[in-house]
Amino acid sequence: MSEKKNDLFTIAIVAAILMIFSTTDLLTKLGILEKDNITEPELELSLSKDDLWNGRFFEKYEEWEQETFFNRTKWSEIVRNTRLTLGRRELNGIYLGKRGRYFEKHAGEDYPLNVMERALDDLKEISEERNALIMLIPTSDEVWKEDLPGYADSFDQSAFLGRVRDTVGEEAFIDLYASLKAHEGERLYYSTDPHWTSLGAYYGYLIWRRQAGNKLPVYYDPGKLVSVKEDFVGKYAEKTGLEMQEESILTFGETYRRSLSVLVDGEESPEEFYHDEKLDSAEPLEYFLGNDFRVAEITTGRDRKESLVVIGDSYANSMLPLLAPHYRKIYVIYAESFGADWKRALGMFEGREDLEYLLLQSVPDYLELYRQ
Repeated sequence: MSEKKNDLFTIAIVAAILMIFSTTDLLTKLGILEKDNITEPELELSLSKDDLWNGRFFEKYEEWEQETFFNRTKWSEIVRNTRLTLGRRELNGIYLGKRGRYFEKHAGEDYPLNVMERALDDLKEISEERNALIMLIPTSDEVWKEDLPGYADSFDQSAFLGRVRDTVGEEAFIDLYASLKAHEGERLYYSTDPHWTSLGAYYGYLIWRRQAGNKLPVYYDPGKLVSVKEDFVGKYAEKTGLEMQEESILTFGETYRRSLSVLVDGEESPEEFYHDEKLDSAEPLEYFLGNDFRVAEITTGRDRKESLVVIGDSYANSMLPLLAPHYRKIYVIYAESFGADWKRALGMFEGREDLEYLLLQSVPDYLELYRQ
């Protein structure tokens, strides 16, 4: 089919869907059909050829539809199926990739130059003033980029990490991208959720240990990962409305030695490293320490001189149990709680000489701090 015919076909399909919706909407208002609820739409929907081609029309439509149509669940399902029929491999900001993998959309335009420059300046400052190691985690859409749809607009995380290396220097920069690419055929990330798996965190741990001065070896066996949940389906299923294949949440059995204590925002937490009750909640990955805190203090029970300050995010939580044997205490600053002003949280550690510092976040999470 020629490009012109394809465009006309796409417009015809969308026009037909809108006609069906409009007719149903009218019948509902007349009382012929039952309605779920009535809302007055506040958004106006515009239609252009460019919007159809790049997928923005459907993004606009989904927001408009939420405020406009009755029986919206059914209509959302029709729109999803139509988009897939038309070859659009994106639903509500999630790319439908190859090999049953799904990816969160991180577009190049999301992170303009001023955002990156501010982010780089803070990395330079913390690496120089506190000798911090910088460990930014590329997400699955970068490491598994070959599985994205061909038209996907994807932020070049590898190029940004190159700028990070140039900014902080080789001694402070931990090159996770190269390590993860070397193992890209393995289950480094969840297919239905943006986070990396315990195996991905393990490969991150190995390269961190070498960069941190070859810390005392601690043996973890990736061949004996323990399953704590077999029926995990991540955030992408809810965002897209699609049924997805269940997958497992795995941990290292060697980390089951509990920390001596955990203080969350100054109060004692009974769950310590792992929150078992979260496995059957709406957020199963909060099993790894959880995200409902600003600052956590973990006493590991290990006889070590040094303590570690982690400026982290939800990706960091699955790696913390692997880091624990190397330190007397681990302080975790959840950067999202502070936004771009996260450095002020480091004031509580002024004057201490027993601390090492590690910035451990995904590339998008870190840059998002500077878009707020």
